[in-house]
Amino acid sequence: MENGPIPSSTVHTLIQLRAEYAKDFTPKKEDLQAAEDVVLGLLSAKFQKYLQRQQRELVEEAQQIRRRYE
Repeated sequence: MENGPIPSSTVHTLIQLRAEYAKDFTPKKEDLQAAEDVVLGLLSAKFQKYLQRQQRELVEEAQQIRRRYE
């Protein structure tokens, strides 16, 4: 491999969530906060596992590419 800058990559993930309610639905603020906490907690755990798997796969692929040039 040549001496010089090492190529690198950056991955950014943006997730935006929005709630929509039926016309007759009038939730209490506490209920909304509780639901938000549950949903965000579950999504956080799922996304963390997904991003860790994605990072592992990217590192493995980078290592394979690096080995080709050694």
